[in-house]
Amino acid sequence: IMMSVLGVFTNAGFWNILVNLIAAALAFCLLYYSCKSGKYQQCYMLTTIIIFLVCFPVMFFSAGGYHSGMPSFFVFAVLFTVFMLEGKKMIVTAVIEMLVYIGICLTAYAYPQSVRFFQTEQEFLTDVIIGFSSVSLALGVTLYIHFSMYNKQQRELEAARVEALRLSKAKSNFLANMSHEIRTPLGAVMGLTDLVLKTDLDDRQFQYLSKIKSSSQALLA
Repeated sequence: IMMSVLGVFTNAGFWNILVNLIAAALAFCLLYYSCKSGKYQQCYMLTTIIIFLVCFPVMFFSAGGYHSGMPSFFVFAVLFTVFMLEGKKMIVTAVIEMLVYIGICLTAYAYPQSVRFFQTEQEFLTDVIIGFSSVSLALGVTLYIHFSMYNKQQRELEAARVEALRLSKAKSNFLANMSHEIRTPLGAVMGLTDLVLKTDLDDRQFQYLSKIKSSSQALLA
């Protein structure tokens, strides 16, 4: 939207302004859809194809070619692709973008008549300043938010780690205390059982006491 408004003052031309507005509308729709559906990767891919690989080349030829601020947006597109996509999809898409941008720059060089150049040096300078300022602002805000989220996540993970260590220590202390509290009376049970087993007993009494002794040994183990 900002580039569309400024395009009026830089004499960027009707098609450049229109494509900027279309890109803004598409970006808003994709953002809204991704938030509602949760299909972020699908929306990232659509953003890359529609805005970065279609709209950006159109804007490139309609407003100055490489004699404009558009090369800054090419950097923006590749970096955002790296941020948004994952794995092989990210690598392949970023390479395709770079090849497309190199290709349209070479095309503009070979066929300058395909480019709508700015009429004055002032318009060219204004567009360059707007281009790198917009890209710097967008990337700066994105990186700030990204690292803020990362640092928050790291703090939460560290807090969870400390809590897990605390609970583990409490568990160990509980088991140690429980073991000590069980062993003391269990020792008395086993010792007295051994003493009783040495007395005169009938078969049933001997059987009961033997089970007490074996159960106590199992519990001790």
